[in-house]
Amino acid sequence: MEAIRAVVQGQPWYSPRVQGEVRAWLQGPVAAPPEVAALTARERAVLRLLARGASNREIAVMLDISVHTVAHHVSHVLGKLGTPHRVVAALRVIKDG
Repeated sequence: MEAIRAVVQGQPWYSPRVQGEVRAWLQGPVAAPPEVAALTARERAVLRLLARGASNREIAVMLDISVHTVAHHVSHVLGKLGTPHRVVAALRVIKDG
């Protein structure tokens, strides 16, 4: 029922299995430029999901945190990377690996 309610309300919903797979993938090794390596583990996880095109709401669901917390992490990521916009940060991750 939770899935049906979420979808009807226009919210994303991912099964616990998918959430677990995403968490495992997010904990994988990071080969990145020094600016990205300076990010916290949670900031890197948020950045990876940004690079995959996830919205703040989707990131919040996948990481089991609030949308407000996601926005906080995105702000820190942008500041640490010196990028003006989330798309620029995502493109750097895609380009640099």
